[in-house]
Amino acid sequence: MWRFHLLCCCIFLSTFAAAQQETTDDVLCEEGMPACKCDESADVCQFSLVISARYTFSRYQLTENSTQGFVYNIINGEIQSLAAVDPCESIECSEGSFVDGKSYRPFIAVNGQIPGPTLIVSQDQTVIVNVQNNLLDEAISVHWHGMFQRNTPWMDGVGLVTQCPIGVGASFRYIFKAEPTGTFWYHSHSNTQRTDGLFGGLVIMETNIERDYIDEPEKYTFTLLDFHEQNSLELFDIFNAGLGFFENVPIGEVPTRQDALYQATVSYDNTEVGPLPYESGLINGRGRHPDVPFENTLLHVVEVEEGERYRFRFIGGTMVFAYMVSVDGHRLSLIAGDGFLIEPIEPVDFIIVHAGERYEFVIEANQTEQSDYWIRAETLEANLSVGLPPYPSPNHLAQAILHYSGSDIPTPPEYANIPSIPRECTQSDPCIVINCPFEYFHVSYNLSCINVAEFRLAEPEQTPLEELPSQFSSFERGIEQTLFFNFGFDGEPDSQSSINGRVHVLPPFPMLTQGDDLSGTGLELCPVSPNGCENGCPDGSCVHLIRIPFERSITFVLSSLGRFPGAHPIHFHGHSFHILGIRYGEYNDTTGALQRCNTDITCGNDPNSRCTSPTWSDGFTPNFTVDARTMRKDTVIVPAGGYVVIQFVSNNPGYWFMHCHIEVHQFNGMALIVSEAASEIRPPPDGTPNGFYECGDFDWTLDMFNRAVSGRSPNDDDLFCRCIDDVELAVAIAFSIIGFIVVVAVSIAIGMLICYCCYKKRGNFTDREEFEMAPK
Repeated sequence: MWRFHLLCCCIFLSTFAAAQQETTDDVLCEEGMPACKCDESADVCQFSLVISARYTFSRYQLTENSTQGFVYNIINGEIQSLAAVDPCESIECSEGSFVDGKSYRPFIAVNGQIPGPTLIVSQDQTVIVNVQNNLLDEAISVHWHGMFQRNTPWMDGVGLVTQCPIGVGASFRYIFKAEPTGTFWYHSHSNTQRTDGLFGGLVIMETNIERDYIDEPEKYTFTLLDFHEQNSLELFDIFNAGLGFFENVPIGEVPTRQDALYQATVSYDNTEVGPLPYESGLINGRGRHPDVPFENTLLHVVEVEEGERYRFRFIGGTMVFAYMVSVDGHRLSLIAGDGFLIEPIEPVDFIIVHAGERYEFVIEANQTEQSDYWIRAETLEANLSVGLPPYPSPNHLAQAILHYSGSDIPTPPEYANIPSIPRECTQSDPCIVINCPFEYFHVSYNLSCINVAEFRLAEPEQTPLEELPSQFSSFERGIEQTLFFNFGFDGEPDSQSSINGRVHVLPPFPMLTQGDDLSGTGLELCPVSPNGCENGCPDGSCVHLIRIPFERSITFVLSSLGRFPGAHPIHFHGHSFHILGIRYGEYNDTTGALQRCNTDITCGNDPNSRCTSPTWSDGFTPNFTVDARTMRKDTVIVPAGGYVVIQFVSNNPGYWFMHCHIEVHQFNGMALIVSEAASEIRPPPDGTPNGFYECGDFDWTLDMFNRAVSGRSPNDDDLFCRCIDDVELAVAIAFSIIGFIVVVAVSIAIGMLICYCCYKKRGNFTDREEFEMAPK
């Protein structure tokens, strides 16, 4: 009978376990699909991303293992093959990426396209992404920008910080929890691959909110990218070496003394925003180079229906330039930033999106005068050479089209007929601008700025109690949890990008998985003492690592002071921090230019006016507070000449990267690694077939080389030594055997001796006893 009960229990437990088994959606994410969406009822969402090299203006044969491509162009809105007979009429081909209508160049494709597909999952689902590196010459990594990676810091995807880069022909499986909710993105964190195409949207859908708008991220997610005819690594090499860019000189042609050298452009506050020349801008991989007429390019067109409201999501994937986004004929309602829902701010006319940031707004399709409206993204460049403000803009744009259903979607020859109707900003009715990198526009522009510190989270539940930092009414100088970081160009030599004068270089291996001991690498950790870099760091650069303790309220003061202040979008991995306040410098009332940096912070006593040891100025008592509805972000713009105070709880052990998201600044040294509660970090998975692989320097000696080329193992000594080793080994074995025999023999002898002594002792006792008992 008991066997029957046991069988019933087993059947019940098996059935229960099967019912509790996680369901997985292997999401179809084929080449050319702009978005890949997971079933919201699934527990696990699995995607595959293939990274490969492609050329713009080319279509590729889609048969397995084929690399055959064919060149096309666009003439009067028609995609035309250069061949007399279009080869893609008889075989299946990719759609092709025609970018800005001009730039014929290589790019990095994600599932065959630029940008990669938007991945859409739901709150709290587990995400699996299998990344295959099919590039022929570069290792890669993929960062999931904005994901906390709680308990999985080795899934953050930063090459040589959290993992070894994925080698050529290799694959890597990322697994992480979909938290928090909102609009995020993925992108390469190796080399300059991000702005060559290795990026895409990542949307975590909320499951517990009511919507009075249409929310379809597969249709209404937009990526922004400033695009160039040269690849990003070439541009960085020119920037890093200070070679300069020459105007009107064709790529590949040697400049002459007569060719004008490009001068960096500035913004409305007269601080630098264009270290590289602007060429063109893309929205969802499409745009128009100024040299190209509308009919010879393709623009992204998004369709809406009159009377409906839509949630638009914008992602700043740019290399250098920030964009000021607007939609002709429409005012906007801002509802989220970096994934966090806020109390709606409306009406809004312009939203400035810096590299790394994401903003979401609701737009009401309430226009009836025409069918098509420009979605425009304009850089913040201004021409200050014309005298006094308002200064003209160079009209550097990225464009897309908002199309009302009910009429035909416009074709390229019709783009030029779409009227431009930007909103008129007046003194009595100024336009509202979100996220200015300075305190205000000059009064002549009739623009009013709202900065992110003024945002309020929509619900206090967006900050759980364990993520709410302690409230401070004041900061005491020297307190352990307050750290100062100045983002500027105070590195040596040659004013390199730096943080506190430290020019960060990546270590040869990821510190997260292989430790932070740099012995034998030729590198050093940057000095952490306040005065450690007043005269330059070792060799001008070092591995910039700072450590913070576990479960403490941590305050970072991020500034842009010193010799060359500029606006910097700063991203901190592993956290969404609270923005307690933003403070600005002083501006000239006549010109609007920055004329003096904020004096709340002193840069120390550096004789070269470099800001290497910032701290609060004597006599200044900061007063910043935080509550459950204080705005949270993972990327924030630090204003030129000013600072931002952020705060978070150090409850996510890991090695987290913090850096400027302007790509040329990051790779030039404006970055550091935050070691958070290193003793609490969980080890990476080691039960996999190959373990969590390692990388680093390789070193060997000339003697080892000589032994290798002579046909012997590099680790063997020469023949004589090997003979000696053999003799020593034989002697050691012999002595071991003899020793064993001796030990056994001695043990036996001692045992026999003990037994004999006991016997004799008992014998003596017996004789004495008999003597004493004998009759007398």
